[in-house]
Amino acid sequence: EQRWTSLTQDEKFFNNVDWRPIDFIPSVWYERKICFLGCESLAFQNPSGKAIWATKGDGEMIVPSNVAVYLIRGK
Repeated sequence: EQRWTSLTQDEKFFNNVDWRPIDFIPSVWYERKICFLGCESLAFQNPSGKAIWATKGDGEMIVPSNVAVYLIRGK
């Protein structure tokens, strides 16, 4: 299943979102759709903190339950 897709939102969607030099989005027990803009690095991690997938740039993803996201330089 392809979870990472092109961004369906335009940049205006991110107007009220602060640019982050670094951010950690903790895992939760449910899956959720998260949109990303201009990210230098995105690392998706399993519950033990091991990177299971990485990408960069603009896109969106339905992040599975129990997966955290480590973001570097982006929204």
